[in-house]
Amino acid sequence: MQPNSRLNIEKITITPSNSTIFFSAFQSIMQASNPSTKLPFHRASYSSSDVWETSEPVANPLHFLYSDDEMFSDLLCPRCRAFLRPSLVQALPLPWKELPPDGDDAPCFYDATTHLVVWSPPAGCSAAARRVFAANGTIFAVCACRIPWERRRHILRHMRMYAIKYKEEVHVTLAAELRRVLARCKDDDDDDDESCCRL
Repeated sequence: MQPNSRLNIEKITITPSNSTIFFSAFQSIMQASNPSTKLPFHRASYSSSDVWETSEPVANPLHFLYSDDEMFSDLLCPRCRAFLRPSLVQALPLPWKELPPDGDDAPCFYDATTHLVVWSPPAGCSAAARRVFAANGTIFAVCACRIPWERRRHILRHMRMYAIKYKEEVHVTLAAELRRVLARCKDDDDDDDESCCRL
């Protein structure tokens, strides 16, 4: 390519059909003038390692659609922020143990191998366990807001027994009151008959 030659770009119209041809021709012209030139916008100048090698965390595109409470709704109670069932409680990473509070002290976590004591959940605990600890002071808290089915059935059975007993007492009371009213009406009728006979 001659140094004084110019490429008349004003007369070139780029369309989807000729874009690949245009960029290939443009790349060959630029490499002919300067072999060390690389076009950053051309697809062939990128490798897969240049595109995907990054240390930045990949953002969750759905985090705008739900809150943090909704994220743990299948594990934690929305009212007390404890685990919904005992089977959902997550164990501490070994060799950590949770020690209950001693007097006025807060609950702590103890490592038996290094004899390290910390007052927050150690590394390795899940985000759900950390939320349970922040709300309840222990990572083993289980929800008591929701009555289990066995307890609910026990309460319903007692309520049914009390309802039957109350119904029987109401029937007995009503029957006694009706008998008393009927006896009073009968006595009044007898008194009226006697007064009519005297007249």
